[in-house]
Amino acid sequence: MSDFERYERKPGQRGHATAWYTYTDEVGNNLFRKIRCATGDPAQPKYFYFERWEGDRWRGKNFPEEKILAGVRIVPYRLPSFAGKSTVILCEGEKDAENVAALGFVTTTSPFGHANWPVEMTPCFKDKLVLILYDVDREGHHYPEMIAATLWGTAREIRICSFPDEATRPHEFDVTDYLAEVPSSDTKRRDRVTRIRELLR
Repeated sequence: MSDFERYERKPGQRGHATAWYTYTDEVGNNLFRKIRCATGDPAQPKYFYFERWEGDRWRGKNFPEEKILAGVRIVPYRLPSFAGKSTVILCEGEKDAENVAALGFVTTTSPFGHANWPVEMTPCFKDKLVLILYDVDREGHHYPEMIAATLWGTAREIRICSFPDEATRPHEFDVTDYLAEVPSSDTKRRDRVTRIRELLR
């Protein structure tokens, strides 16, 4: 099950939006966006839903069963930032991608999580070095290896990057947690950048 499937908004579920992740084509034209919401419920603290760009506005589902992204081109996150680059870091989620990008790295993610890779995104990685950062969770290396197999023959090179002492990390540990181990002050930014570089070796 992908992260999106696990946390997709259920009928009647309530919450408030905390982040909007906009997906665009190579030149910045809006395609769709993913909204992250907080529920206040410890059992399921967040959920996500999608909206599509139609004309000059965002549109959500008109009815629960509607496939809101039907007919929409599905692309990786932050596509304009890496379309012309030779290397990109593939994170497991928009929040991770944003946090690593804030340190000066070129990042992306899949809109549906590592477990659900739309094959139409694969050409976006042609001839690139793809560095896969994955979450420490029950799936382990399964999903990163599945993505690596999908990108094989398209990407120039693929590397799956592991956290130091991964076996001792808590369940659901991700790169945002890894960065949080160093205080996010200006004086510590260099240390946070170094930690990411160490992961990518």
